[in-house]
Amino acid sequence: MSGVNYVVRNGSGIRSGVVSGDGMASVISVAAGEDVSLNLASAQISKYTRDGQTLNIELIDGRVIAIEGYFTPAGVERADLYISSGSILQDVVFAEGSDGYIWATYVESDPFGKTNPDSDLFFVGSPQVIAPYDADVVDMLDAPLLGGLGGAAGPALGLGLALLGAGLLNGGGGGGGDGDGDEGVDVQLDASIKSEPYIVINEESYPDGFEVFGTGTVGGTVTVNIDGVEKTATVDANGDWSVTYDGGDIPEGTYTETISAIIEVTNDNGDVLTDADSGKVIVDTELTVTLDAVTGDDFVNEAEVGAGITLTGKVEANSTVTVNIDGTEYDATVTGTTWSLDLPDGVVNYGNYTESVTVTAVDSFDNVEVITGSFVVDSSTFITIDAIEAGADDVLNAAEASGGAVVTGTAEAGATVTVILNPTSSNAMTLSSTADGQTNVTKTTTADADGNWSVSYTTSELPDGEGNVKVNATAEDAAGNTASTSTDLDYDTVIELTHDNGPVGGDGIVNADEQSGAIVVTGLVDVGSTVNVTLGGETLTTTSTDGTWSVTFPAGTLPTGQGITADLTVDATDPAGNTAQLKETIEIDTIVDPLAIDPVEGDNIINAEERADGIVISGEVEEGSTVQVTFDGITKDAVVDGTTWTVEYDADEVRTGEYDTEVTVVATDKNGNVGTVSEDITVDTIAPDTPIVNSADQDRNYLRSVGVLNQPDTLQIYELDDTGTVTKLEIEDEYDARYDEIDLIPTTPIADGAQLVLQAEDAAGNVGAGLFVKSVNGNNTIDLDNPGLEQFDLTSIDLQFADNATLTMTGTDVVRLTGEDNTLTIFGDTDDTLSISGAVATGQTAVVDQKSFTEYELGDSSTLLIQDDINVVI
Repeated sequence: MSGVNYVVRNGSGIRSGVVSGDGMASVISVAAGEDVSLNLASAQISKYTRDGQTLNIELIDGRVIAIEGYFTPAGVERADLYISSGSILQDVVFAEGSDGYIWATYVESDPFGKTNPDSDLFFVGSPQVIAPYDADVVDMLDAPLLGGLGGAAGPALGLGLALLGAGLLNGGGGGGGDGDGDEGVDVQLDASIKSEPYIVINEESYPDGFEVFGTGTVGGTVTVNIDGVEKTATVDANGDWSVTYDGGDIPEGTYTETISAIIEVTNDNGDVLTDADSGKVIVDTELTVTLDAVTGDDFVNEAEVGAGITLTGKVEANSTVTVNIDGTEYDATVTGTTWSLDLPDGVVNYGNYTESVTVTAVDSFDNVEVITGSFVVDSSTFITIDAIEAGADDVLNAAEASGGAVVTGTAEAGATVTVILNPTSSNAMTLSSTADGQTNVTKTTTADADGNWSVSYTTSELPDGEGNVKVNATAEDAAGNTASTSTDLDYDTVIELTHDNGPVGGDGIVNADEQSGAIVVTGLVDVGSTVNVTLGGETLTTTSTDGTWSVTFPAGTLPTGQGITADLTVDATDPAGNTAQLKETIEIDTIVDPLAIDPVEGDNIINAEERADGIVISGEVEEGSTVQVTFDGITKDAVVDGTTWTVEYDADEVRTGEYDTEVTVVATDKNGNVGTVSEDITVDTIAPDTPIVNSADQDRNYLRSVGVLNQPDTLQIYELDDTGTVTKLEIEDEYDARYDEIDLIPTTPIADGAQLVLQAEDAAGNVGAGLFVKSVNGNNTIDLDNPGLEQFDLTSIDLQFADNATLTMTGTDVVRLTGEDNTLTIFGDTDDTLSISGAVATGQTAVVDQKSFTEYELGDSSTLLIQDDINVVI
């Protein structure tokens, strides 16, 4: 199989070769700005595809030539492609087209000559890729490279039916009837098929079919394709051709389909030459129009008639809609896909009748749709109330009310009837209500087929007391029309009886103060009535002479506690024998519960570190209470959240030292009860004494052990090197009877020059640390800026075992290295020097470990206790 010659050109020169022959590679690599020319005719190219940055060229015999690096990752061309055959050079140009496609055109260069700048890209002979390979290679022109692309070439635009959307590009000739085509082959659709409004098929024209026609190369075979349906024709002697699509060849519906026309012509050499063109057909054979329910339910009532009626529905956009009512047509307004019509006054009149509606829609393609509908006009209704039976005197009494009452009447069949009665609440009134307090009672029913309706009221729903109420009835028919009527109802059924809650705590809750005193209960009743009052199991009786009643229960009648209730019952009988009863449940709450103090700082012991951060005291209390807390004589209001109370004390509100004090909590609950609880607290902010080194066992290079007279249980020893690294040491202790001391032996010897920190912790959690200096660096100067010291609160510095030690210290150093008290004790000998510029001796002295010390103040808040043997420089 013959190969395809190619040449690649850049600014430095050209390279050439053959691809896609038997046993040959099919890949050409190009860089940005390079030109690649293939010895091919456009008719020999089947299609183009893009795969990432690679342009694939598929030939009509199925072979594929891949040009790698032709596109950027974003799909932009970074090189130029040419095809050349028979001394003709064509530039392949891609450009974006409509509907997401990219059209490919061929721009032909001028015939080659000595001055043509693109002569390097011309091939003299015709390609042999569709004939047996004869091993002949067509040579390139020998003309030198005179310039880049875009010289004196005169472009001639050929057909571009080349679709690069989704990567496909069909090649093969000119296009659109606008160019010369491949070796003179041409086809084109009629201009009306290629431009709007294209071919338009509606519901009326669809059965008759339609014709697609155009011009082309005489004798060529034209294949027309619409949605997979192909028709063929032969171009006549005048260069004309046409095909006919019958009704049913393409589906009905609403869509736009592409019309493609491809011509095939076989030349004298037996080569099949092609050209193509395309247009569109618009199919719209359907139209739908709807009529919405008029007023939402197709019933028009009296109010809706008065407000005016609007008809609405849905229709295809750009349609026209007419509405016919009683033979009169009205033009509707179409907005988007919605149509509407405000009916003029007089079209819909008051009354009871059915109105028919015909809606006709015509869309922009002249499709027609007609629908019919109707709505009911119902603009009136009625209602009546029969007389309410109320005994011979037309007054509803207690006996008559005990059996309930029925209200009846008439209305339009099927109408909804609502009856509203305004009675007292019930015979069992609340203690704080009055006998004639009233609320509305509403009943709803439906009139039967004969128009009769009735509702029943129970005894508790009827008026209770003495007076007159209205019975109102409203009917609403199916169309929404309403009618109302009313009647009066007289009643006298109960005696007056009330109770005043005020003396019982004013809120119905008895607290400790109220429980410890007399409880007075009062109220109102009919004159001459006997009143029995029962509270806490004890009953007192009185008779009203002026319409009031009052009884007094002695102190202790009610129990103490929380969550306890007592029933208050008031029974009254008037001179006529009518009775009434009042009941109330009284709550009893005489204590504050819960009330407790949580352990302060977890153990009721406050140490120095806890004091420095301030302390939080908390506990439990009854929800809704207020709490006051007194700590060491300082009283504060606590914050209460639900059943938890909390109060904070700053460090300066907690005295330093070792002492016992008390926390007292006084809580007042929401009912006025007061509760108190106390807790003993221990304050210990004194740091423990750090053991003083009594001896040290040193060999040539290591410190093997140190001896102390007393070892606290919580003693920890840390090694501190020059870089600030702190290492906790594992220690074994042995008692040394010779010196009556405890030897602390590290499991790993301590290197010479390292410093030790001995830290002790007492039972309260206070920590004291001492810096033990065995030896110093070559200048015998103690480095207090060692970052490792920052993690300790020092109470002492021991220079006794450091030869000729020199230590310089400021008040800032003391504050930085010590705990909250800013006090530091310095041990040393006569060969040690301590520089404390600005220090002032206070005149105070002390004896520590049988050694004499003098006290100095350094800075605003620092205190030094210095062994008298040390040389002090102020």
